[in-house]
Amino acid sequence: SIGDCLFYGCSRLTDVVIGNGITSINDDMFSECGSLKSITIPDSVTSIGDRAFRNCTSLKSIVIPESVTRIGVAFYGCNNLTEITLPFVGTSKTATGYYTMFGVIFDYTTTSDTNATYQYTSGSTKYYYYIPASLKKVTVLGGTIGNSAFYNCTGLTNVVIGDCITSIGEKAFYYCTGLTNVAIGNGVTKIGERAFYNCNALTSVVVPNNVESIGYAAFQNCSSLAEITLPFVGASRTSNEDYFGYIFSASSYSNNSYTPKSLKTVIVTDTSTIGEYAFYNCSYITSITLPGSVNYIGKSAFRYCNSLKSIAIPEGVTYLGEYTFANCTALTSIIIPKSLSEIGGYAFGSCSSLSNVYYTGSSSYAWGKIWMDEYQGSNNLLKNATRYYYRESQPTTSGNYWHYDENGNPVVW
Repeated sequence: SIGDCLFYGCSRLTDVVIGNGITSINDDMFSECGSLKSITIPDSVTSIGDRAFRNCTSLKSIVIPESVTRIGVAFYGCNNLTEITLPFVGTSKTATGYYTMFGVIFDYTTTSDTNATYQYTSGSTKYYYYIPASLKKVTVLGGTIGNSAFYNCTGLTNVVIGDCITSIGEKAFYYCTGLTNVAIGNGVTKIGERAFYNCNALTSVVVPNNVESIGYAAFQNCSSLAEITLPFVGASRTSNEDYFGYIFSASSYSNNSYTPKSLKTVIVTDTSTIGEYAFYNCSYITSITLPGSVNYIGKSAFRYCNSLKSIAIPEGVTYLGEYTFANCTALTSIIIPKSLSEIGGYAFGSCSSLSNVYYTGSSSYAWGKIWMDEYQGSNNLLKNATRYYYRESQPTTSGNYWHYDENGNPVVW
């Protein structure tokens, strides 16, 4: 180990490489090294002491390896730090209380201070952390992202959550109003309630397929969100809260309109079911992509999605229930699979712009085998649209035929 205060006040020191034989960086080791710009910490280090880098004002980035199991209040006064990589959030993987907050390694106070950021309350005591305003990017490699871990970290713009992390706690990024990018690791299985509440600079997010549950209002007030990728719709694959607006604070499918007005693109990646009323009244969404694993779409699933322009129903779906696409007044084209055998009443009611139907079957004979509710012409808008039949290669006979282009979009031969 290297003793306490060994390089204390070495104000001209700019670069440090710590060798593989060192296991700890002790208290105050590089404290007041105001010119220190670069330090390499090897995998042999397991502990970083209090004030180890205090007032290292020239330090802009640092990587703390996964071998480290304890980090003290080490980075107070590192006011030009822009990027940090951490093995966990807090002082250790087993920390509790205010020691689980991201800001603890920068020091804290229990008295309101204009230079400190409020993050945590315990009983009647509030904790304020001295997170550098310069800090923009944080990468966390392991541990958990606990409840309120990055609460009110308004200066952060970029967060990377490593594949070894399994959960994101409640209010983990609550009021991270500057956050524009978040990469959620493939190991995450749970996202807590209001985890990204009021992250109103976030424009897109990808929730990986391993996620098993997403808490209520996890993305509430994400007012700039334009695109979201999800493994399923609602709280989980098996939950009764299987309506899209649940993660934006809707208390029922009728409140799906709580989804951000900015949200235009939704990509669903890993589910077998789109439940009844799943996207009901999601009136701002223009594009919804469904995975090939979908085999069931419930009634009124896309009703009143009146900005939706086109959609592909996956192969394997056999039934479209009543009012599935009713009142999708901007819908101009749809891909219908040859697996479909039944279309319920008013499934395309009031789809007044529907002009092109791309059927994956190869003939009008196959299309004619689909049973279609025709009560009072309830599906006339579908029947009257121009219908194209799928051909892999360019046909030698005239007729209405289509195929996929190199980008997976339907085009007419």
